[in-house]
Amino acid sequence: MKKVAAFVLSVVIVLGLFACSKSAFVDGKSEITIVAQTDASRKADHLTEFKTVSMLATTYHSVALKSDGTVWAWGSNSVGQLGNISSTLQSVPIQINGIDHVVAIAAGEACTLGIKSDGTVWGWGMNLGMLFGDDASIKQATPIQVFGLSEIVAISAIDHAVALKKDGTVWTWGRNDRFQLGDDSCSQRSFPAEVHGIDDVIAIAAGYWHTVALKRDGTVWTWGYRERLGVDVNQNSSKPVQVPFLSDIVSIAAGAHYTLALKNDGTVWSWGSNYYGSLGDGTETHRNTPERIEGLQNIIAISTEISHALAQDSDGAIWTWGGYDHNGSPPVIIKGLDNVSSFAAGDAHSLAIKKDGTVWAWGRNGQGQLGDGTTTNRDAPGQVKGPNGEGWLNLN
Repeated sequence: MKKVAAFVLSVVIVLGLFACSKSAFVDGKSEITIVAQTDASRKADHLTEFKTVSMLATTYHSVALKSDGTVWAWGSNSVGQLGNISSTLQSVPIQINGIDHVVAIAAGEACTLGIKSDGTVWGWGMNLGMLFGDDASIKQATPIQVFGLSEIVAISAIDHAVALKKDGTVWTWGRNDRFQLGDDSCSQRSFPAEVHGIDDVIAIAAGYWHTVALKRDGTVWTWGYRERLGVDVNQNSSKPVQVPFLSDIVSIAAGAHYTLALKNDGTVWSWGSNYYGSLGDGTETHRNTPERIEGLQNIIAISTEISHALAQDSDGAIWTWGGYDHNGSPPVIIKGLDNVSSFAAGDAHSLAIKKDGTVWAWGRNGQGQLGDGTTTNRDAPGQVKGPNGEGWLNLN
């Protein structure tokens, strides 16, 4: 089998209400090595930075994690998502103050979460999903610790949050109106608790109203809302259930209403709601069970947002499908983009990191989320400026 080079993702896009972050720890399986983050069995203080994608309520912003453990953000700051008390949008990157030694980032509906090298979790922004406290009206402009968590190696969030401990257990908290917490109830909870009935997990992903987990044996498990679970029975599940007829999975990603899974043979499988063609089959027909996305092969990484997805093949090409600008179309290659080491799909804009550490963005830019010093939309990838608009942002 063809050996695929591994890499680590390290950018966050945050774009609006009801999105999902895509974070997962995946280790190599069989003869292929496809790494979306790092092996979950490693200690938290050995983690490297990675990418996750999510949306915020009403406004757009982007977040990036540098190799030195600092966090940088740009775009809308209407609820403190840029980590300061100003509500002014920022069209070029600024540093999030009050937090360092960060090894991972994720985003909720209107907030951002970060894992520090000591395995603790911190959050800032609007607390809509009660992800860092009981008061959902709080605008937390500076990072605050999420209590009750330790030894965390991966995190994902949207209306609820899911965290992976280094022992392979999964912990959830936040909204639970569609059983997305997996605790056999539909009661919202502001504090983390372990999800029972699943262990030996190496990857997690939070979608809107559903949660996805990848076990070390390559099986995928889901809980929450109906067709997003990947099972033929169209009903909710308050406990983890295995997605049938799906094996040898090495990476997962959750869109708002759908899920993607990458197999060790480089094929991509999708299921769930198919708004704007997010399932990549050239239609807008919803589907409960996984099917392969035709036209994609030798894929080594995947990323999703509300209804938009990206994938990279072993030749380095970046493919895109779904979303408002690719409504119902099958996957196509993004032109003018090469030497990409990692990438992040947003709902209406995307980011890519090149091997030299520079960041490139394209798509909608109404809140400055492209980081180029303007609010002008751009179809082709362009470089993200440096702090204060001087030079260019570099994450190395």
